[in-house]
Formats: sequence, C-alpha cells, structure tokens
Amino acid sequence: MTIASSSLPETNRFSLIEKEILELFVQLAAVISYPRSIGELYGILFISPDPMCTDDLIERLGMSKGSASQGLKVLRTLGAIKTVYIPGDRRGHYQAELNVRKIISGFMRQQVAPNLAEAHERLERIDELLKSDEDPNRDWILLRLRDLHRWSKNSEKLAPLVAKLLVK
Repeated sequence: MTIASSSLPETNRFSLIEKEILELFVQLAAVISYPRSIGELYGILFISPDPMCTDDLIERLGMSKGSASQGLKVLRTLGAIKTVYIPGDRRGHYQAELNVRKIISGFMRQQVAPNLAEAHERLERIDELLKSDEDPNRDWILLRLRDLHRWSKNSEKLAPLVAKLLVK
C-alpha cells in the first residue's frame, strides 16, 4: 500500500519520508479496523510541525470534507488528536497527541470496553434462553457457555493490563 502522488493535487506532493510515515499510520489504522482516512489524518498531523485546520488537511490529503470531518471526530473521541487555539483564527486547528497512553486508553474506552460489555450482556441472554431450552445438546452447550463466561471474565481483567503493557 502506497499513497500515489498521482491522486494528490500537483502542488501537494509528499516527500518520500512523508509518504512512508503516512503509510505507516494507514497500516496501523487497518490493523485496528479503521479506514485509511483515519491513518492519513493522524499521520499528516503527526508529521506536521504546526497545527492544521480542516481545510488544510482536506487540501493536503485530497480527501472530501465529509471524510475529513468524520475522521477528525473519531480521532478526537479516541484522544488521538487535540484541538489547538490559534489567536485570530476562528477555524479549529488540530495537532497529533503524542502520549501513547492517552491514545490507547481512548481506544480501550471507545472500542474495547463497549464490546466487552455487549458480550457480557449477550452471555446473560444466552443463560436465560438455556433455562427454558430443551435442546438435545443442552449439556454440551452448558459446557461451552461456561468456557465463554470464563473467557469473558478473563478478557475484562486482561484489557486494562494489556493497555498498561502496551505503553511501557
């Protein structure tokens, strides 16, 4: 995967180093199932020496306003970028958050925790269904359900530890 300079406006070519850094963040975004635009936005803010406004990001990356706005919203929610005030400029400007602990904490809070909570609720619904179910494999299902409960409990304990390990 490389960012083709032909898809960028002629005046906004990226240096080889910028392309590689952007591609690194695009790959990292893909690993956690985020769209390419999220990686590109974070990457360009990461390598920019100055805060950038939405219009500058759109122009530099050649992306739509909707894609940029949505991506910035996701990055703000995760705590991966911060809003910076520029005196005399009414536009919002953004800068990459460099504190990995904050970024991972935001990801865990926004992505992992809700999924673990949803899995726990689903297991409770399955428990309720099994109380009245006459499935011939009921005993086998109960054994598997016990495994799922154990996995769920371990995941809830493990998630905060993983977050701490990743930032050391």
